Amino acid sequence: MTNFAVLPPRLVLDPLLRDWLLEDLGRGDRTTSGLLAPDATSATARWIAKAPGLIAGLPVAARVFQLLNQKISFVALTTEGARCEPGQLVAKIEGSLDALLSGERLALNLVMRLSGIATLTNLYVQTIADFPAQLVDTRKTTLRDNF
Repeated sequence: MTNFAVLPPRLVLDPLLRDWLLEDLGRGDRTTSGLLAPDATSATARWIAKAPGLIAGLPVAARVFQLLNQKISFVALTTEGARCEPGQLVAKIEGSLDALLSGERLALNLVMRLSGIATLTNLYVQTIADFPAQLVDTRKTTLRDNF
């Protein structure tokens, strides 16, 4: 079986991410905007796994940052569906500090949620591996009907 991520088209994904960013940031990240001018300072963020499991959602997280600033560099240091261990470097994000700070909460929440789902699903698959059963989804989600 091949591991690969199937993302919804940007036409579907981008409005969801924009809505979530608007919900999270409201009228703006007041702390960040109070301390930093837009694009004034560059920084590097490193995401490190805190728990064992399967990683999922890195392309979605990258898109969160790209919506905030197209110059952000998001480098996934593991592949979708790969097992990660505590302390493992998962991603490196470089660019405007204000964009990194504004997008990190949504991006991290999405990756943690999607990785949790992938990890638990993998546990179910392993549990039924020796039985004449197949795990299938219902196409119902906790996000929105079309994602």
